[in-house]
Amino acid sequence: YKLTFCRRTFLNDAPAGDTQITIPAETDTGGFTHFLLYASSALAEQSTPAFLRIDDLRSRAASLSFVDLDLDAGEIGGTISPWADFLFMIRAFACLDLCWSPIFDAHAITSHHGFDTTRYNIYLATSYEGAGRELQLTSTQLSVLLPPETALRHFTHLVVFATSELAEQTTPVALLLSDVQATVANVSLPDYDLDEKEVGGTLVWDEPSNTAQVTHYVIYFADYNVTNGSDIRAYFKNVSVGNESVEVAPETTLVNYANIVPETTHVAIYTLSSLVEQSTPATHEIADAFATVSGSLFVDKDLDEEEIGGRMSWQPPLQTEKVVQYNVYFAQSSDGLSRQRQGLLDFGPGGGTTGVDAIYLDVPPDTALGSFSHLLVYTRSALVEQSFGGSAFYVQGAVVPGSSVTRACMNTACSRQLARGLCRNQNLRHLLVVG
Repeated sequence: YKLTFCRRTFLNDAPAGDTQITIPAETDTGGFTHFLLYASSALAEQSTPAFLRIDDLRSRAASLSFVDLDLDAGEIGGTISPWADFLFMIRAFACLDLCWSPIFDAHAITSHHGFDTTRYNIYLATSYEGAGRELQLTSTQLSVLLPPETALRHFTHLVVFATSELAEQTTPVALLLSDVQATVANVSLPDYDLDEKEVGGTLVWDEPSNTAQVTHYVIYFADYNVTNGSDIRAYFKNVSVGNESVEVAPETTLVNYANIVPETTHVAIYTLSSLVEQSTPATHEIADAFATVSGSLFVDKDLDEEEIGGRMSWQPPLQTEKVVQYNVYFAQSSDGLSRQRQGLLDFGPGGGTTGVDAIYLDVPPDTALGSFSHLLVYTRSALVEQSFGGSAFYVQGAVVPGSSVTRACMNTACSRQLARGLCRNQNLRHLLVVG
C-alpha cells in the first residue's frame, strides 16, 4: 500500500551516524499524527521517509480523595488516594526518544520511553491549577500519607502532578481542601472532694459539632503553669465518642499525679481520630475545693471520770457552698484512727452556714470516752466526706501544739496529781479548750 502524508513541518535534524534524537517535553503535536525521518545528502533529501505513528500518552492522577484526620484547626493530615484508575496512566511523561537504524529501513524507526513514570509530586496550592504551590511529598505509590500537623496556612487546594525525569506535567489533578476541626467545648470539673490538693467529681464537656472523624476523647491531668514553658501532662482516661462526661474518683491527688505531674493545674481533653490525637486540646483550670473547719472548741461538763459531755463548736470553712453535712467523730488520733461517729449536722447544700460565726454539736453527758483521745469534725459534700478533719481534743493530758488547756479541781491539794491525770476527787471539774 502507499501512505501519503498531506502535511508536514520540520522538527529536528541529526548528523550522519546518529541514531536518535530527543523530543523535548511539552512539544505541541500541532495535530500531526506521525514522525517522518528522511535521509539527506548534499544534493537532496530522499522522497520516501521512514515513519512512526505518534502515540501521545496522556496520564494524570485520577479519582483523587483526601479526608483530613488531623482534628486541629489550621492543620491537616491523612491518606491521599488513589493516584490513577487505569494502568496506562502510570506511564505519564516518559522521555520520548526517537530512534532508528542506520540502514533507514521503514520498519526500524521506533520510540523509546527511557523510564517508566510512577512518581507523583504532591503540593499544597492556592488554586486548582496549582498556583502558589509548595511541595509536600513525592511518591511512587498509588496512595501516600500526608503527615498530621501539616500546616494549612493560606493554602486551599491539594494538587498532584505526574512527573518524570524529563518534566512535570502542566495540568494537575486537584482537590479543594476541607480542614476538619473537632475540639470539645465547655469543659467543667466541679470539685466535690473537700480536701486540699485532692479532686473528685464529674468531668463534663460538649462534643464537637462535627464528630465524623472522632473516635475517642483522651483526658490528661496537666501542669500548664510551669515557668520554662514546657507543659507537663499525665494520662488519666479515654472514652469513646458519644460520651460527654467521665467520673473523677474522690481523693484523686493534684500533687505528683502518676509520679509525672508535680502540681496539677488543668484537665485537658484531646480528640482522637483513627490517625492521630489532636495537638491542641480543650483545657479547664481546676478549682480545688477546700472546706475544713477551724477554731474547734470543746468544753467537758461531765464530771465523771472516763466520761464526757458538753458542747463542741467550730468555725465553718471559708468555702461552704459544697458542704452539705458536718460529721463529728471520736478517734484515737488526730488523723482519725479507729474513728466512730458521735453525731452529725445535716444542713443541705451550702452547709447552712453562710454568715455563721460558729457551729456547735452537743455531746450528751455520760458519753463514754473509752480509748478515744480526739474529737474530729469532717465536712461532707454531696459526693464524699473529706479525708482529713479539723479536731478538738479531750484526753488525759493530751494537748495539740498551740492549744490551751485549763483544768481546775476544788481540792487544790491534788493539783499536781490532776496535772498528771491521776486525780480521783469526786468533786473534780475539768475544762479543756483546744483551738
